[in-house]
Amino acid sequence: MTEDVLHLQFRYLLSRFGEFVPRQLPNTLLSSPHYNQPIIANNFSYGTLVNVARLRIIWVDSISLHLDLDQQSATLKLFRYPSFCAMLALPRASKSNILTRIFQPDLSDSESTLALEIDAPYSQNFFLEVLCSFRLIFSQHRSARRLFKKNFPSNTRGGEKVDPLLDSICGGEPQNIEVYEEICAFPEKAIYSSLADFPFLAHRLLILQNFVNIQSPNDLRSMWNDTRDLNRFYTFWAVIVVGGTSIFLAVVQIVVAGFQIYTA
Repeated sequence: MTEDVLHLQFRYLLSRFGEFVPRQLPNTLLSSPHYNQPIIANNFSYGTLVNVARLRIIWVDSISLHLDLDQQSATLKLFRYPSFCAMLALPRASKSNILTRIFQPDLSDSESTLALEIDAPYSQNFFLEVLCSFRLIFSQHRSARRLFKKNFPSNTRGGEKVDPLLDSICGGEPQNIEVYEEICAFPEKAIYSSLADFPFLAHRLLILQNFVNIQSPNDLRSMWNDTRDLNRFYTFWAVIVVGGTSIFLAVVQIVVAGFQIYTA
């Protein structure tokens, strides 16, 4: 082992094995059209991901794989232990935490806090974004909460390790989930800013959003669950209801007219 390697900080040594967690987007990307796209909540509803994009959710133990999309196998990986994130996302006088100190051992507390705003991979804001991404996919949408409870019922998981916060953060109503208030999470929105709200996860979220947007419903079930464009959704079903009612009334009118002719 060379002397240069021995003097490398742990975070630089670990980075030689690839990107373990998403990095915060640098200021140089602020003018990039790709990262200026808004993050639209309806595109991330669990119902849309499953019924329209035909994605399969895989719960993983590694936080570095959170929101990792494999388009070839149509799978989306989600971190299964949100309690770990909640513990490290709690507000504190300094935004540094034990993981930050491992990655930046030579910095003082004030210097570590400043560095977190630049490139620290395990900052308080990163864990906050992970928790808010669960809200974006599940608890923000009523239909997604119901579908989560149906597809992942707690009483059918056997000996599988289950984080008690997972059921609450995915299946509960946002206003009743205390952890969001405790970590001072940004408010729930219909449209999020990729740079302001999700600077760490923006890249993965935008990849997922682009994948969802290119999907086209090809059956009645997909069309029923496609709420990406609410105006188109309500217009489609208004046409179905009005058109169906008109056809039904026309049939009734023909039957009545025929009965009248028969009895005349």
